[in-house]
Amino acid sequence: MTGANGGIGGHTALELARAGSEVILAARSEAKGRDAVERIRRELPSANVHFETLDLASLRSVRAFAGMVNREAKLDRCGHRCHGDLALSSVLSLLHGSWSLSSNL
Repeated sequence: MTGANGGIGGHTALELARAGSEVILAARSEAKGRDAVERIRRELPSANVHFETLDLASLRSVRAFAGMVNREAKLDRCGHRCHGDLALSSVLSLLHGSWSLSSNL
């Protein structure tokens, strides 16, 4: 999930974790991503949540992230919290399987 550092994205990630989902928080900033993971774990110590670096402006980063997801995770839903960032289509085009997009533009 992108945009999970706070606000609606952070709340969505928390509630997905509360429901028992594995949640991958994706962000450019490792510090902000790890902060978001710790905020969720303070409230839900057993949450299956972790951080992965993803810079949607970098195709190298997008490919690395998509490769990790394809190898290590089952993607049921992709949450993208942004304002008009079209690079998400690059991530989704590299992922295999079914997915749905939730975006607030």
